[in-house]
Amino acid sequence: MKTRKIIFRIIRIGIAVLITILILMLFLSIGKKAYEFGYRIFTETAVDEAPGKDVVVLVRSDMSKKEVAEMLEQKGLVNDATLFLIQYKLTDYDEIAPGTYTLNTSMTVHDMASAMSPMEGDTETIDETGELGETP
Repeated sequence: MKTRKIIFRIIRIGIAVLITILILMLFLSIGKKAYEFGYRIFTETAVDEAPGKDVVVLVRSDMSKKEVAEMLEQKGLVNDATLFLIQYKLTDYDEIAPGTYTLNTSMTVHDMASAMSPMEGDTETIDETGELGETP
């Protein structure tokens, strides 16, 4: 009887140690992924080296920043749409202006943000059909 209690106690301790090790491994894995993602936010380079490849993109007025980021990822201009959104928030630019842009795979997020931001004196707009027109 006493031997049985000792065996169960050893098994219980073993299971507790195993669970603790698994939890620690989970935290280490999550921490590593979080660190790598954070590191990429500040060190991510362009998709290609210069001269890169020109890609024409159409940003409609009804598109959210997330939709624009997903389109840029789909067209091969950025590696990760989520990373683009975070990097874009860290730039000095708040908005993405509707329009047709020729971007390059050698451009950084800051370069793309600068190209797609509304500038003072812009007179071109895009209507629902994607046609360029003059601002009234």
